[in-house]
Amino acid sequence: MNDPESCDLLILGGGLSGLTLALQVLRARPETSVIVLEKASWPPPVAAHKVGESTVELGTYYLREVLGLAEYLDAEHLPKLGLRFFFKTTPGASLSERPEFGAVGELPVPSHQLDRGMLEAELAERVQAAGGGFWSSCRVGQVDLHRDGHTTQVKTPSGRREVRSRWVVDATGRASTLKRQQKALQDSPHDSNAVWFRVAAEIDIEQWDDDPSFLARMPRGVRHLSTNHLMGDGYWVWFIPLSSGSTSVGIVSDPTRHALKSMASFDSAMQWLGEHEPQAAAALDPLRDQVQDFLALRKYSHGAERVFHPLRWALTGDAGVFLDPFYSPGTDFIALSNTYITDLVARDLAGERVRSRINEYNRTYLQMFEAWVPIYERMYETFGVGQVVALKVVWDFSTYWSFQVPAFVNSGFLDVGFMTRTRALWQGITELNRTMQERLLRWARVEPNPTSLQAAFVDPMELGFLREFQAQMVDSIPLADLEQRLAGNLAVLEAVAAEIERRLDERMHGVTASIANEAIAADIARCWFADDEVAVAGRLAGPQDSESPCPSSLP
Repeated sequence: MNDPESCDLLILGGGLSGLTLALQVLRARPETSVIVLEKASWPPPVAAHKVGESTVELGTYYLREVLGLAEYLDAEHLPKLGLRFFFKTTPGASLSERPEFGAVGELPVPSHQLDRGMLEAELAERVQAAGGGFWSSCRVGQVDLHRDGHTTQVKTPSGRREVRSRWVVDATGRASTLKRQQKALQDSPHDSNAVWFRVAAEIDIEQWDDDPSFLARMPRGVRHLSTNHLMGDGYWVWFIPLSSGSTSVGIVSDPTRHALKSMASFDSAMQWLGEHEPQAAAALDPLRDQVQDFLALRKYSHGAERVFHPLRWALTGDAGVFLDPFYSPGTDFIALSNTYITDLVARDLAGERVRSRINEYNRTYLQMFEAWVPIYERMYETFGVGQVVALKVVWDFSTYWSFQVPAFVNSGFLDVGFMTRTRALWQGITELNRTMQERLLRWARVEPNPTSLQAAFVDPMELGFLREFQAQMVDSIPLADLEQRLAGNLAVLEAVAAEIERRLDERMHGVTASIANEAIAADIARCWFADDEVAVAGRLAGPQDSESPCPSSLP
């Protein structure tokens, strides 16, 4: 065996989470010795088969501002013009006949469509330029953890080597090398499956429909650069363009409604699309010979018993926790875990005692994961009910833009005092969100006309409270001001929740309550895609009805 190497930080895995962590640590503390171990040969192929090409605001801020990649991303990757949703109406309806929710241009806060192969190659070069080590074609063996330092066995192309490190971080993705060794695996209550593939061609959904009013809604190309979601009963389908010219396509579904075996190969996936999204199938059928890859994944969501440990090991990215690709939260969780790890490593190497901080960060991170679970758990049942899922999207945007993003941008998650002082606010938004998700799910389960929708269009930036949340979320402000802003944002969210509840009660029970906030009521009315000519008052079973398929309190 070759002589052992030593470093301050050893990162197992050279994908997005591991490379961004290495770069962040080296930018924060340049004298840190860092080695990244990657099992694949290098460089990765363009249009590498890795899910996670679409970023949203928190993760984008991390890549652009924390890691200094703004100029590179603008030059080499596509801008993302928001999340765009086409809600389900009658089977086989064209895009122009489906309600559409999405921006008409660039949003105030940018985001990107990432070609992961290109990005990870760039990150590896930057890590090495900053003084970090990058070993490709490596296999990690046993990791022995000790209070006075860790020892990792590594098989490299030149032979077996031993690496000693003060810190070791698992960034091996779903392989979860260290997580499995430490028996920190934990199931997630959310259960969904996914298949995804890439085709070596650009797919522009605007070419699927020639309706003049549909094409005139926004400038040409805006829809193409969005992350497009085709929504249906228990599923959604994504189309994401990549700067390499390829297109990423995925089907994500609730297994109680769509068995994975019905889409577990490209041919069966095409048959499934032909039944549920025929326009998508028609666009993909001529491109069969340009399919670059295909992967099916069962029950992808998972948690962890611990992500940061006082023995100076940690998990990041998919090696730690993963919820769902809907709303693209993966890079957000990478940003948060990497920021915590960077802070802990820097403090520890400076001689600070960090055990209590490790435990506090671990608690906050896992609580954040648990707080997001209600956004997804069983909520695929709402995806085919346009009246409900439109309001869900508005609500989910609101909670994300008003709390998580500004807290990250202003380093609130790193300030233990701030998190302690604002604990009641975080508990308030967590409980309010859980209540709203349960109410929306109950509504979806008993809505008798889930596809009786108008072919309307809503720009989220037309909604005053959403526009304000979006515009202010990356403001750099003192933590005292941030605390006041979060309190104000929670008050707005309570008003939004009250208006959604008012709509829900009117729809479910025929109860007409007075409007508490005229401006928010007007904003929510813009998202009302339901065909109000359908008489519904008194037709829906309320939660108190013993014959209702949905119980009065969800387990």
